[in-house]
Amino acid sequence: MFKTLRNLTLTLLAALSGCSESPPPVVDSTNTQSQPVPEVHGDKKINSLLEQLFRSHGMNAIVRDGWVLVDDHPAICGAVARDIASTPNSKAVQIDIFLRVGPDRILVESFGGFGKTEDAAIADGFQSFVLNSFHVLLAAFYHSEDDHQVETEYWNINGQSRRVTIGRINSRGLPPNYDEPPTEWFNTLAEQIEKSALPGGTHWVRCFYGQYQFEQSAIEVLLDNDEWVDVQTEMAKVDWPKCEEYYSVRVFLIIQDREE
Repeated sequence: MFKTLRNLTLTLLAALSGCSESPPPVVDSTNTQSQPVPEVHGDKKINSLLEQLFRSHGMNAIVRDGWVLVDDHPAICGAVARDIASTPNSKAVQIDIFLRVGPDRILVESFGGFGKTEDAAIADGFQSFVLNSFHVLLAAFYHSEDDHQVETEYWNINGQSRRVTIGRINSRGLPPNYDEPPTEWFNTLAEQIEKSALPGGTHWVRCFYGQYQFEQSAIEVLLDNDEWVDVQTEMAKVDWPKCEEYYSVRVFLIIQDREE
């Protein structure tokens, strides 16, 4: 996850600054997560934003011991993990959001935030979380009703009918058709998930694609925080739309047993 985020940050910064040269080489930053998962706790700034977000959706939320507690639902927290390739004229940060799915399982979603100041970058990264993942988590784990920002479908996966909560396909940058970012690729992702041997229980999947100057700059499919190599390989074969400007697309979904 972190290598891809670093690579896309460098690419996006180059695109935003009008640089026409190739993006800088990838920096191997796969060990830059600031907190080992068993020791996770949020920071005051992101936890405060999460608390306000849940309260704005009519839920009781309090911050305790580095986590945001929301009634009897899973605890959640977040932190500004690190600076990622800021320049003198722009800031870029990584925000990590953690949700305790079970006693020994923590869902991790990471977002890049960009702005002229650190506060602006944090606000941008948190807004990306809200647009991409928050409503999926809300519908899947907090039983929010009538959330029009997600789709709930039932897929046959490994011989079982599973409930799948799907977030919006969101785009950044300038895709070839700005008014209609590419979505056809989602059918391939769904087909790959449906024919996989995914076991029962709760799982989470993210697919992210970025391109710059007619070339793929990142392709990433994560299953339960880890690279899903087989599906990622198939998604790399998709005929993604190409253009000169930078753009990315991203989708996040939760898979659960129907009785959950």
